[in-house]
Amino acid sequence: MENTTNRKVRHVLSAVVVSGLILATTACGTGNEETSGVTGPAPVSESASASPSVSAAPAVTFPDGEPVTGTHGLTVKGSAKNENGEYLQITIAKDDPALVYQPELVQPEVAAAFTPDEIAEAQKFLMTFAVEEYMDSVLNDGYDQVDEWIAANRHRISPVLLTQLKPHADANKHFVHRKNIGSDYLGKVVTAHDKESTRIVGYGLRLTNVKQDPKDVSSIVFQADYGFDAVGQYIDSNEYTRIDVDGKLTLAAQKDPNNPGKWLITGIHGDYTGVPTSGPLASAPAQ
Repeated sequence: MENTTNRKVRHVLSAVVVSGLILATTACGTGNEETSGVTGPAPVSESASASPSVSAAPAVTFPDGEPVTGTHGLTVKGSAKNENGEYLQITIAKDDPALVYQPELVQPEVAAAFTPDEIAEAQKFLMTFAVEEYMDSVLNDGYDQVDEWIAANRHRISPVLLTQLKPHADANKHFVHRKNIGSDYLGKVVTAHDKESTRIVGYGLRLTNVKQDPKDVSSIVFQADYGFDAVGQYIDSNEYTRIDVDGKLTLAAQKDPNNPGKWLITGIHGDYTGVPTSGPLASAPAQ
């Protein structure tokens, strides 16, 4: 995925510190500020498929064990809906390399405190969340019903983080990709919603580091590069374009004391750049 514009402006959010990990998102989009060129993380490779896990609210999920291959070669969890419309929500592919335990990325303090199986459990849990509720969350694109999103995901979030999440999200439109990804594109582009199609047409996720939170040694911190392409639609016409998003993501989790083998998110931090490709498409991309 390649950024093809040299016009953008950076938006910086206030942060909430949770167990030493910053909970925030920094977003870049096109705007009126000139830069010498496109900056931000290097693009990551696209994945041609995805597969199921917990979906956002409100959503209709498919039966467990029955992943459905959707449009654009992606596998979807089910039907999700926000104020902009209904769409098929993606999740991570079962064979995605980001799910594979990579001992060379695990820092010694983590390897000493957790078994490979535990690290792999936490990794699968967080990388699934990264695709479902960071890349393709119902909160993306200006969605304001934070209460519903928290209610649907509270089983995946630690109690400490839950107490700080709503006031932080309410105050920061960029939480996840909550500020309309297309709103900085001269205010003319939103992601296209179609109840029979995915908004995302390709994604990539690459794990880069597994470390310990120095202020909360019970948490494992996973750092990753990510990227995705989404279908964008111009508000004042029927023309479509592609939105390219590249970013860096940090997610942390600790064991759920009440559910052996389960994990709870203790921190979220993101930094992303989102830009449209040059020139709109004449119609929606082929399904």
